[in-house]
Amino acid sequence: MSFRSVKPSRMALTLVVCCVCLVLSSMVLYVHDDLGWGSQSGLDLLSRGFDGENGRYLGNLLVLGLTRSQLFKTLFMGICLTLMTLLPAMNAPHERRTGAMLLMCCLMGALPTNIARQTLGWVSGFANYGTSATLIAAFLLPALALVSDFDPARAPRPAWWPALFVLGLAGALLMENVTIFFCVVPLGLYLYGLRRGVRAHGMLLCSLGAVCGAALMFSNSVYGVIFSGGDSYGRTISLLNAPLQALAACWNTFATDMVYPFLLDCIPMLLAFSVALLAQAVRERGANRSRLLAAARYYCICMPLWPIVQKLHPLYAPLRAYTPHLTAALCLLYAVSLGVVLLLSFPQGATRRRCLLLYLSVFVLVAPLSAVTPVGGRCFLPSYVIMALLCTLLMQEAFAGARLPHAHAALALVACFYAALWLHVYYFNARTQAERLAYLYEQVEQGAHSAVIAELPYPGYVWIASPYDPSEAMTFKRFYGLPEDLELTVISYPEWYTLRESK
Repeated sequence: MSFRSVKPSRMALTLVVCCVCLVLSSMVLYVHDDLGWGSQSGLDLLSRGFDGENGRYLGNLLVLGLTRSQLFKTLFMGICLTLMTLLPAMNAPHERRTGAMLLMCCLMGALPTNIARQTLGWVSGFANYGTSATLIAAFLLPALALVSDFDPARAPRPAWWPALFVLGLAGALLMENVTIFFCVVPLGLYLYGLRRGVRAHGMLLCSLGAVCGAALMFSNSVYGVIFSGGDSYGRTISLLNAPLQALAACWNTFATDMVYPFLLDCIPMLLAFSVALLAQAVRERGANRSRLLAAARYYCICMPLWPIVQKLHPLYAPLRAYTPHLTAALCLLYAVSLGVVLLLSFPQGATRRRCLLLYLSVFVLVAPLSAVTPVGGRCFLPSYVIMALLCTLLMQEAFAGARLPHAHAALALVACFYAALWLHVYYFNARTQAERLAYLYEQVEQGAHSAVIAELPYPGYVWIASPYDPSEAMTFKRFYGLPEDLELTVISYPEWYTLRESK
């Protein structure tokens, strides 16, 4: 496809998405341990090669740069956000690409705050998880092209082999579950390709790069401490316990820490899956399909009712203390049912292989998380991007050939709504940050020994943006060049607003 063949509307959409992402990234604040990484303690970690901290060497180096340059932070985060939004849409056929881009914009705009506050609202989190999501989105372009028909011409060409090796190496130096992904998935594609008569050496090199990265990552001494159960951050590995204890621990982690950021907080995406599966069921009305497929499909269609009920009635707990386990069982059944739908809905062919590759990729990313603690919303940004791509693919298959003259306009309107929401939230947080810093510097100039600092107006969209304890307060003061003996008291945003208006 030549540059001239790209529709002007698609080029304009790409430019708008890029601009929105850059503006949004420019308003991302430095919070929580960003302040430590951006000060002397970050350089101290670098001087000892991050030994005893973690083996996420690429992520650590990125954090050191991102917390020292507003320009680098804006460009890096803005480009990554643009790529993780638009790259998945490049897997769609040329004639459906605009719709795929708009749907991806909507789904990324609907990113749950539980995930966003620990990634987009936390530079240190984004350096690992946002970068991981971007690299996985880039990897899936050649991977999905390969599984479409296993034509040797679809295999990555030799000119791309070094890039795939570097991609695997870089992906393995960000997060441990992403390391597993880049070791396992490309190797699986290479081996499956051999069965189909295709030697996809680029995939093998990608896996080899990841293995090299894994060897470097796990050479860090902190993993020996974690395996011995003595990590100061409370990081544990459930698989080190006896089999039954390990299984129970994995289930508890899944039920208490994973089901909401992974599935139940993603209500717009779940509804989009339901719409796609319902449209598919209507198109196949009268076809001789198995009862298992019908049951699995209609369970997936109806399952979003449970998180909606929980949102509307948060005190509803039909099984009392065991309700989280019921919720986890419903989510696990949803995952199994979706797998059944993908296996049985499509005939042997490209669509089924592409869907199953995305489905298994999510499994490879998410399953290892149940065996470790702690697990936060940030861990699910890469899997969310893959699920958004899977949802986009299913929607396009369900509505292929249908006349929907106003669909693009409706999707564009939803995307604009989400863009306005995120820009509004981050603008007011950034403005309040500038105001409270100006107030603190003013108090210091006046010789004050104590001062108040306001919470942000939207604290739920960032990760610990105010110094609530003495240790955080000391790091905050050092990062912003405030006197260490200045006593800080955090007040609510309404109190700050009243104080500011009274002057």
